[in-house]
Amino acid sequence: VTAGCGRERPTFSDTIATTGSLLVQSAPPGATVWLDGVDTGEVTPVELSGITVGDHVVRLVLEGYDSDPESLLVTVIARTRLDASVDLLEIQEGSPQVVLIESFSNVSCIGCPEMSDTIYALMQEPGFGLDRLLNVKFSMFWPERNDPHHVDGKGANDARLGYYQTTALAVGIPTLVLNGELEGASGSPPELAELRTAVESRLMGDPGFSVVVTGDTSGAMADLTVELTSTRSIDLTGCVLRVALVEDSATHASAPGDQGETVLHWVLRGFTEVDDLPVTLTSGAPITRNVSLSRNPVSWTEGNLLAVAFVQRDTDRRVLQAGSSAGP
Repeated sequence: VTAGCGRERPTFSDTIATTGSLLVQSAPPGATVWLDGVDTGEVTPVELSGITVGDHVVRLVLEGYDSDPESLLVTVIARTRLDASVDLLEIQEGSPQVVLIESFSNVSCIGCPEMSDTIYALMQEPGFGLDRLLNVKFSMFWPERNDPHHVDGKGANDARLGYYQTTALAVGIPTLVLNGELEGASGSPPELAELRTAVESRLMGDPGFSVVVTGDTSGAMADLTVELTSTRSIDLTGCVLRVALVEDSATHASAPGDQGETVLHWVLRGFTEVDDLPVTLTSGAPITRNVSLSRNPVSWTEGNLLAVAFVQRDTDRRVLQAGSSAGP
């Protein structure tokens, strides 16, 4: 007969055998450490101990920085300290998207004055100034073959219409193209509310680079410098830099057409292309291109001239970014 005291046999848990630790570091330091979606309250560098064996997700958060990679999957091993290091990249300030409207019209075109008024009205609204929205007005050869704006820039006007004229799109007028895409329908541009919504949706993007135009438009030649500056690597394959000289406002003593317009906005006065852009635009390595556009100081009002530059990808005609001599 064996007497017992009535106590249970004690059991022991070897936590050391079922946990490990992590040395979490970041460059720069001071990042908050999140483990499996939970804020640990610790900042880097820090050693986290007592972590159960198995897979865990580590994420670091530091204001003004992106994590590269965004998170780490680490497998904790018993009685072992693992290193988890993450490089943090400073977030570069984005480049505001500048939207380009290309309008196609004629001084005797029914509906063209209304389209012009719609564009001009939107550009007067807060948030749609020249730092965010630009317009180039191309003048066609019909119905008024002697449209003075078409005659003054016949080659450039006709070429731009041909650029968008495809087997799938017969461009009529009035027509509005937004960042290289037809907005509304050919011959039926959007009204103000529709155009506002369409422009707003495009303003939300970050193109990753800016287009800045500087130079003198007062002489017989407009000598300009266009600088492209990126905040990240930008693929420019198939892209062309296009520069337009426009007049706002082109004023006539009497209406040149039968629609009664005597003041026309953003009329094309010169146009050129630069197709030697690099394949890649690299952050911290801006590129510049010098261009010259001829002008007629007799028929154009010097103080009304503005240079508009934009980068366009020819494969899909998309305008990636625009800028003007009006500055940011």
